Amino acid sequence: TELLASDGTSADFFGFSVSISSTPGNEVAIVGAPFEDDSAISAGSAYIYELPCGPACPADLNYDRIVDVFDLFRVIHALFTRGEVAEDLDGDGVVTFRDMLIVIQSFGSCDDSNPETCPADLNGDGIVDVPDLLLLLGSWGPCSTPCPSDLNGDGAVNVSDFLELLAAWGPCP
Repeated sequence: TELLASDGTSADFFGFSVSISSTPGNEVAIVGAPFEDDSAISAGSAYIYELPCGPACPADLNYDRIVDVFDLFRVIHALFTRGEVAEDLDGDGVVTFRDMLIVIQSFGSCDDSNPETCPADLNGDGIVDVPDLLLLLGSWGPCSTPCPSDLNGDGAVNVSDFLELLAAWGPCP
């Protein structure tokens, strides 16, 4: 995605400085244009962009709407990191091989299915099938928000969620 200043010119030097803050659920980019002069000569401006994020496609770690090898590399690079980081996809407090499995099973476009109409399609490929079942089983137990595998929203992935997934088996509406 290319960021552009709506009022920019090449003399503004838009993008001369960039800062990105990334915490789960709060991704922001601040882009500087030190010579922007709409309000005064070379007064400068900072443009603030909120990056798209959210539970619709949690394995899309670089926000390009496609879960691919680049998202997998981010998880591999963060392996065994503890704490609240985006790469901890299962929310257990540490980046592990289970998080890698979630990315691999989610490979594909984030726009293939609508999570509101097909919440059991955990990998977003438009079909509730074996990869979705594996994601659910890989998230078994208590989980924190966001937790797409917790289909009934009770704070844990358990038999109830398993039964909901089986009931939705097949192509999404």
